[in-house]
Amino acid sequence: MDRCHWRTSQFAARNGTGGGCSLDLVAATMQEAHETGRGDPSEADAARHVVSLAEGLVVALALLSRLTHLRHHRNRLDRVQPGDRSQPLLREAVWATRTVAGCHNALAVSIETLSETSCFGGRIGFYQHASESNHCDMRFSVFVPPQAAAGKVPVVTFLSGLTNTEEDFMEKSGAQRVAADLGIMLVSPDTSPRGDGVPDDPEGEYDFGLSAGFYLNATEEPWSHHYNMYDYVTRELQAAVFHNFPGDIGRHGLTGYSMGGHGALTVGLRNPDMFRSLSAFAPICTTLNSPWGRKALGHYLGSDTAAWTEYDASEVARGVTDTGHWGKILVDQGNDDPFLAEQLHPELLEQACAESGLELELRYHAGYDHSYYFISTFIEDHLRHHATALGL
Repeated sequence: MDRCHWRTSQFAARNGTGGGCSLDLVAATMQEAHETGRGDPSEADAARHVVSLAEGLVVALALLSRLTHLRHHRNRLDRVQPGDRSQPLLREAVWATRTVAGCHNALAVSIETLSETSCFGGRIGFYQHASESNHCDMRFSVFVPPQAAAGKVPVVTFLSGLTNTEEDFMEKSGAQRVAADLGIMLVSPDTSPRGDGVPDDPEGEYDFGLSAGFYLNATEEPWSHHYNMYDYVTRELQAAVFHNFPGDIGRHGLTGYSMGGHGALTVGLRNPDMFRSLSAFAPICTTLNSPWGRKALGHYLGSDTAAWTEYDASEVARGVTDTGHWGKILVDQGNDDPFLAEQLHPELLEQACAESGLELELRYHAGYDHSYYFISTFIEDHLRHHATALGL
C-alpha cells in the first residue's frame, strides 16, 4: 500500500506544479500498451486493488478532482497520441495510468436502461443516470452498430439544439442506416438538466433554461448548481458511454446542430485529447453576437462578456494553436435558415478559422432551413467525414 500511495502522491504532486493531464488519453494509452504487451498487467491489477481500499480511494478521488480542475491546461502528455510509440513520453503516460487505474475505474457511471430495440442490425437505446455535475438525473441515447459485436468501434457524439432532448437526433436524423454501414456508434445526450428544483426561464421562453443548457458551466445563481453541461459532456457522458458500451475512446468525433453546433465547436476545439474529428449543422458561431447567446450567457455567466469567450465558437477557433489536429472541420448551413443573419453568423467562424489556420469547409445550401429535414439530408456526408478522420 505504501508504494502505491507514494506513486499516486508523486503523480498528484507533479501535476499540481505542472500542467494538466488528460485522464481519457492516459486510459487509452494504457489499453493500447496492454494490448501490445508493453504494460504490466499484474502491477496494474495490484494498483487497482490497492486503490480500491479506503486510503487509496481517498487519494484517487483527490487526484481525480485535481485532474478535473486542470483539464483546460495543456502539458506534454497532450502531445502523446495513442499508437505513437516513438515518443518517450509514452512511457510516462503508461506509468501514470498504472498509478491512476483505480481512479479511472472510480469514474464508472451506472446507467438505467429506459428502452432498447433493434435498428439496422444494431441496437438503439435510451438511458438515464444520476449526474454529479448537474445534480439531477440525465438522459442520453446510443446507437450501437452491428460491427460492435466483433470489438470496439469509433464513436460520433451529436449535441442537439434548443428545445431538443436526447430523443430528437435518434428519431429524426435517419443517421442509423449510415452509421450501421460504416460501423460508427452514435451518442446523443439531453440538452440541459431537468427535474424537480432545476430552474427554468422565468418568462417561459424556449431559448434559455430547460432544453437550453448551451454546453457551458454556469457561474451565476441560481443556475450554477444545475447548469454544468460542459462538465457533463466532457466528464460524465464520457464515463457513461465508454464504461458501458463498446466505443473506442481513441476514435471519437463530435458534431451538433444549432446550439449543439456551438457546443460541438467550443467543446471539441477546447478538448483535442477527447475528439479527433469535428463538424456542425447550422451552428451558433458566436454567442457574443447572437441574441440567443447574449440572453443565455448573460444569465448563466453574468454581465462580464470577457468570461463568455471560452463559450464562443469563433473566439475559441481564433485561439487554437494545434490547427491540424482535427483535419478539416465540416460545417453545413442552409441559405433559407430564418436564423442565419441574426443568430448564427457563420461568416465570423470563417474569419476566425482563417486567422488561426484551422481548415474549415463551410457549405451553403439553397432552399434548406433550420430543421431536421436539413440535417437528415446531409447527415451521411457528416458521418463519412468523421469516418475518414477516425480511420475507417
